[in-house]
Amino acid sequence: MRKGWWGLIAAILLWGTTEPKAATAPLQAALTIPNLVAHWNLEETSGSLANDAGPNNLDGAHVGSPVISTTASPFPGSTRSLQLTQTANPRMFVQVPDAPSLGLTGSFTLAAWINVTGGDAQHGILEKFDDAGGGYFLRLGSAENLKMCLFTPTGTPQEAGMGSAIPAGWQHAAGTYDAGLQTMRVYLNGAQVAQLGPVVGTGDSTNPLIIGRDYGPNGLNGFIDEPRIYDKALSAGELTVLMNGQAPVSGLTGVPGTGSVQLTWNAPPAIADVAVTYAIYQGTSTLGPWTLLTQAHSTTSYLVTGLPPTPVFFQVVAVSVVASAPTTSTSTTPLNPQPRTNGHEEGLFGDKCACGSSVGGTGTTALWAGLVLALGAILAARRR
Repeated sequence: MRKGWWGLIAAILLWGTTEPKAATAPLQAALTIPNLVAHWNLEETSGSLANDAGPNNLDGAHVGSPVISTTASPFPGSTRSLQLTQTANPRMFVQVPDAPSLGLTGSFTLAAWINVTGGDAQHGILEKFDDAGGGYFLRLGSAENLKMCLFTPTGTPQEAGMGSAIPAGWQHAAGTYDAGLQTMRVYLNGAQVAQLGPVVGTGDSTNPLIIGRDYGPNGLNGFIDEPRIYDKALSAGELTVLMNGQAPVSGLTGVPGTGSVQLTWNAPPAIADVAVTYAIYQGTSTLGPWTLLTQAHSTTSYLVTGLPPTPVFFQVVAVSVVASAPTTSTSTTPLNPQPRTNGHEEGLFGDKCACGSSVGGTGTTALWAGLVLALGAILAARRR
């Protein structure tokens, strides 16, 4: 019986003196843009790859030696683009291998910045189709007019296009297909210029995706930047953000608490049909490194807990169809724990001391410690 009592006492001791660790927010490997299939920002400084900044690792390969140019598109933060010349063979373009995520049989959006500098029969922008059945393209026609096409599963083309040539210089080209409404729309610089419906959904072509050329001898002469694909028909408001960038948050502040910081910020200006969420990062200086604490956060406040009393910085990024530039807080130092009357410091977790030891007090640990002492006294009396 004594052995059983001492086992119970040992269990109580272990339970009563071990505090659970504070829960921490899960860390994400990368920031997620809703509905993004692929994004080739074309910001490489060298090499022959067009790296995909989207979630599906759809990297493309340069064909015909396109030129990495410092002629930047109007997209915020752009410093480079890809220059294509189609006057000699082999033609210049980017080729992306076929992948399941590029089989856009539901709603989707194709978009890119283009700057045409030379004539050609037509200028391919984003193309993936098979005349025998399925696929899509966004291109300029022989009259320099922007158009979009979906091929039915049996290979019938369904095409919508503007009736005139696009202006010179950088232009933002986009095409959307809404599977629910069976409607295809074409946009130039955020304004709708063509529409077609009802449109039968496209089949899945197994051909590679071509950026800057069609499957024949025709290609884009000039510059291309920021080609993107979404598996959603973006709204007019979302296309405006896609063209101009997402506005950042403002007024980010951090109010320190004991082992915590309460963050608050102001939402960016609202745009119709554009849903904005937030990603919150934590770092040790204004230069980082930054750890992603959470994303897809829907409100303009966030409580960060489990922090030591050392300076800490935070960033908040607004996310819609693109991510904004980060807004960084000033240095915030969580409050120091208050001294205890027995000389120890109140820790962050119950009766744990900030120095690392377990101490008595008015919390759960003190209660169990008292119970252990009482049980010890009972056992001692039984032995007498």
